[in-house]
Amino acid sequence: MLPEEAQARILELVQPGPLDAVPLEHAAGHALAVDARAEENLPAFPQSAMDGYAIACPGGAPRGARFLLAGESRAGGELPAPISKGQATRIFTGAPVPEGATLIAMQEVVTLDGAQIELREPVEDARFVRPAGSDVKAGEVALDAGTWLGPAALSLLRALGIREVTVHRQPRVALVASGDELCLDPAARRPGQVLESSSIGIQAALGHEGLALASAGVARDTREAHRAALGAALESSDFVLVTGGVSVGDYDLVRPTLKELGVETLFWRVKQQPGGPLYFGRKGATFVFGLPGNPASTLVCFYQHVLPAVRRFLGRNEVRLPRVPARLEREIKNMSGRTRFIRARVAPAADGVLAVTPDPQQDSHTLRSFARCNSLAVIPAGQELAPAGATVQCDLLPGVFA
Repeated sequence: MLPEEAQARILELVQPGPLDAVPLEHAAGHALAVDARAEENLPAFPQSAMDGYAIACPGGAPRGARFLLAGESRAGGELPAPISKGQATRIFTGAPVPEGATLIAMQEVVTLDGAQIELREPVEDARFVRPAGSDVKAGEVALDAGTWLGPAALSLLRALGIREVTVHRQPRVALVASGDELCLDPAARRPGQVLESSSIGIQAALGHEGLALASAGVARDTREAHRAALGAALESSDFVLVTGGVSVGDYDLVRPTLKELGVETLFWRVKQQPGGPLYFGRKGATFVFGLPGNPASTLVCFYQHVLPAVRRFLGRNEVRLPRVPARLEREIKNMSGRTRFIRARVAPAADGVLAVTPDPQQDSHTLRSFARCNSLAVIPAGQELAPAGATVQCDLLPGVFA
């Protein structure tokens, strides 16, 4: 199937996880499971947006107008006394606006003359006054269910006095790397072995989502080792990610072992490059992704297929990578009949439009090209040539688009 069909199939089956109530300080990386409703106005009272003078002058104050000072209002201080027409209160940013004040004059346009002030410029009515509830009104939905709780969302909820939120439980994600060729300890590496590198990349990608790998390990090329590693992962995880061993070689033991363990194959192989031998299966409530062993292919499949599933489990509204159009700076050929995900870098060009430059190295085993890129340019299956100057869609990689 095409990658978009695979994505749709995965998201059709994976549903948001169980509900959990967590303190706000532990909610980063979660998504709201229910709407967060404000119990009070934000701001709770009319505030000044500037250092200056709160003035009672309905309709606006003309240049040369004079006002009698009647007090002071500072952030965190006592509430100021009400003022009436012709009066003013010295005020500072964030401080309560006194009752009766209709505008704020910046101190830069005011001349202080003893107990009076004079305006050197006219000031519009309601200027620099933040009305109560101008950010969020009491009783309205502050954040919709499905909103990812990042820094700004958490700050908003704290400002509203919300101490606990209902979220979907974070998924337990296990990773099993398959193959005798993999080594975890550089000092113990034998000739012909390679250092296992996919787990740290996937851990970093999950970390950007506020998640962590629950477990990770290597299964050697025996049925017994695969049964032990995969069986343990299936019992303790919501998602099992397996890197390598999903193709058709003599030592590709993942799929037959998963079948022995009772995992239902939902699909195997996707018309994409890199990452064609993608496996997706399920046992009970646990989903299994068999990812290619080449590190670049592993990451492409993770971003295109695993990450949306993890985000769906978290209950997020937006689960796929953000996709933007960009002008192609160098032609790309696609004679494979598959959708190609091209490691590339998106950046504003001199004429102001977004431009995308493919990395010259696109082999599935090369990691340096991924490390210096911030996006995946998408060339659809059946499009044999994307010429320079054409507009292509680009998936922006989380945490590295800059």
